[in-house]
Amino acid sequence: MNKYSYRYKIKNDGTIALYRIYSNVPYIQIPKVIDGRIVSELADHCFSTRNNHLEDTLICNSDENLYELNKENIEYIDIPDTVTKLGSFCFYNCKKLKEIHLSNKLKQIGSDMFLNCHELSTIYIHASINEPTMLKQILTQISWDIDICFNDATLFYPEYYEIYDEIGPAHIFSLNISGEGFRLRQCFKDGLVSLEEYDATFPKLCVEENKDTLAHFVMHRFKKNPSFYQDYIIQNQTYICEYILKFKSMDNQEKLDKIEFMLLQGWLESTILDDLITFSTNTNQVEITTTLITWKKKYFTKKQKYDFEDF
Repeated sequence: MNKYSYRYKIKNDGTIALYRIYSNVPYIQIPKVIDGRIVSELADHCFSTRNNHLEDTLICNSDENLYELNKENIEYIDIPDTVTKLGSFCFYNCKKLKEIHLSNKLKQIGSDMFLNCHELSTIYIHASINEPTMLKQILTQISWDIDICFNDATLFYPEYYEIYDEIGPAHIFSLNISGEGFRLRQCFKDGLVSLEEYDATFPKLCVEENKDTLAHFVMHRFKKNPSFYQDYIIQNQTYICEYILKFKSMDNQEKLDKIEFMLLQGWLESTILDDLITFSTNTNQVEITTTLITWKKKYFTKKQKYDFEDF
């Protein structure tokens, strides 16, 4: 049975700011209410182990057998829609953190919130992509590869690097940014993701980024904007399909849905399906292999006999 304990302070508005969380598992779904009060904030350094004046905090569900959820162990956190503020350095140095769930009710985030959280690969925002969120502000703190999953769309933001070059003996430095991930992070308008601008960066990505990055990017967007990505997929059928089959964070049904969509669009050749059957067999994806064989017969096997009704 999962157990949790909390250290918190009561804010001036009567809601709670969490300062420490204790658990017997490396993940947490933050409750909306603790001791009858709404949880509205994760305080500065909440998971970074820095001393946050804990002597002033109240404790809920005290249990000596629980360990502190911090940078050494936290892997997953689900933050409810009652939380409107995440403090500075909230997840600082949480090197095992992989996944965070947020809502569009979040209104304020502190500085360096995700510093050194390089294993963080997915942020779920429980809202439509057409709703205003804090995503642009969040992305300014994440320079590595990250998937952002809305209720109705998933976007990939590849990594970028900031490099300072010294100019001459005067020790003047020039900032150079490498990687199209920075450009993608600017595709917002009035707090909303600008999907038109986001897709429009793709030709530039094709020049600057590697094939894995391109396959990952296209994998999330081609069903939403088929005509835009059609030519690239036709030219890179095998690579994109095998990338989808290798993608560990996607269940079999979603993988098959994407491949069947490409089949129905007429983007995949018969020989590509043969390659995918071989690939899925070699990687022990039995369910996928069986479905691909069925599709091979359904979409590419020509009739050998004809009925009167065919004429």
